[in-house]
Amino acid sequence: MEHFKKGDLVYIHDPTYKHSKARKFSYQYKGPFEIEQKISSLIYRVRMADGTSAVIHVNRLKKAHESMRGKDVVPHENRREGTTRQENLTRLFLEAIMMIVT
Repeated sequence: MEHFKKGDLVYIHDPTYKHSKARKFSYQYKGPFEIEQKISSLIYRVRMADGTSAVIHVNRLKKAHESMRGKDVVPHENRREGTTRQENLTRLFLEAIMMIVT
């Protein structure tokens, strides 16, 4: 079981999916979001993208790399019109590699 501290970046597991997509193609994690407070060893308060807070069990959290601060793992907002999902994922993957290399 992972432990987090205030300021850590995490992804939140979201098992819901849109029925227009196959489950295996839907994004399982959203984020990254920032840990605001450790309530107990199993419960954390997380600052959501809209500025609100949510109380989340540690089983639904996964540590995010610090270089992802300010990025969104779900590329819906980054998706370019007229491109396929694979093209969008490839573009995001290449951008992540460029961040690591530079």
